[in-house]
Formats: sequence, structure tokens, C-alpha cells
Amino acid sequence: MEYYEDFEKIIEWTKLMNKIKTQILDLASPKNWIEDYPHENGNYVNKCIQCGEFFLGHKRRVICRECQTS
Repeated sequence: MEYYEDFEKIIEWTKLMNKIKTQILDLASPKNWIEDYPHENGNYVNKCIQCGEFFLGHKRRVICRECQTS
């Protein structure tokens, strides 16, 4: 039984990582803070507290650009 539970956790983790990877690879996403890219701390993967989606930006940002500007 434990093996099955561990396997389900691995599947869920893999799905989450694939979702994050897909969103991150789109560097031109409207959710990303592109003006942060050149800065030392500007390429962190963050999760928006409003929409729950992942975005790239400064490590202290908590809201994606799309939610901030809407």
C-alpha cells in the first residue's frame, strides 16, 4: 500500500513540475516580470498569491504581472 501512495505522490510531483516547466519556458508570458530578468535576483520562479499560477520575477514578488496590472 505504501508503494502505491509513494507512486501517486511522484506522479503528482511530476505533473506539477511539467506545468511549471511549460510556464517558465514561455519567457514572454504576460505573467512574468520581464524587467526583472537582468537583475541578479530577477529570475526566480514564484507562485502568484492571487491566481495561483507560476511566473518569473524578482524573488520577493508575490503577484504576477498580469494580476498586478488588472
